[in-house]
Amino acid sequence: WNMPLNDLETHMKKVWEETVRVVKNGEIVRRITTKGRRMTNFPTARDNPVGHVRPHARNRDDSYPLPVPDKVTGLQEFTKQCFWLNNHYVRKILDAREE
Repeated sequence: WNMPLNDLETHMKKVWEETVRVVKNGEIVRRITTKGRRMTNFPTARDNPVGHVRPHARNRDDSYPLPVPDKVTGLQEFTKQCFWLNNHYVRKILDAREE
């Protein structure tokens, strides 16, 4: 399977561009919950019909250095993240293959 070019060049490109913008501007963390969980500004499944960004680290210490410190936390490194396809997008692909 290959992602349709239109989905790649429009929807996933927007996810990529927003992720790059957030990291370059030091705007990764939106807020920290009372339990210490870091809520991010990375694109979510609600923001895009095709993909989103999620953690992909073994633990909180599994991180990469940041080009600029995060404005909220001052962190100079952040937990590894990766791009994911939205579950409803994958379901749509699988349903189309079964027809």
